[in-house]
Amino acid sequence: TAAAALLDRLRVTFSPQKTHHFHWKPPLFSTKRRAARGPSTDPHGQPARNPVVSLAYFGFHWLEFFLGSHLRLRPITFRGGLVLIDRFYYDFFVDQRRYRLRVPQAIIRLGHCFLKKPDLVVLLDAPSEVLQSRKQEVPLAESARQRTAYRALVQNLSNGRVIDAAQPPEKVGADISRAILDFMAERT
Repeated sequence: TAAAALLDRLRVTFSPQKTHHFHWKPPLFSTKRRAARGPSTDPHGQPARNPVVSLAYFGFHWLEFFLGSHLRLRPITFRGGLVLIDRFYYDFFVDQRRYRLRVPQAIIRLGHCFLKKPDLVVLLDAPSEVLQSRKQEVPLAESARQRTAYRALVQNLSNGRVIDAAQPPEKVGADISRAILDFMAERT
């Protein structure tokens, strides 16, 4: 909802031909499989993979993040376009359980070192109860844990911004738009 409002607000600055919105990562290998699967309603419903399979699964997705950033994202941003990605690689730091992983944080951090970093990271933050009222895919305690972890992660990023997502979607879109335009003004 916020992404749609944001794209509409920034239509004058970024033409629709130069704007792309991805969920989690820029897909290269998994496009058809992800489209057929649809959204998960119970992301923590299955047990974690064993450590060896977890590492292989993580490696496959890391490679897609790495290649996708160079083959899908760089051409868009090079032409002055806007790329929005929900969740992104940072999900590995906060919610490995969603991907059924058991990978040491040191490997997650090492993988992150080799990826192209986003210019701007925006966290849509709201009280856990508000998040839970909108989406009940994980228990309230897990929503609270993830909220705390995401806030800590984003607040430690020099390019991180926290937006109050408890507001109406139009206001959230306006705040994200302002953060993007402010970032662009600072950069130039």
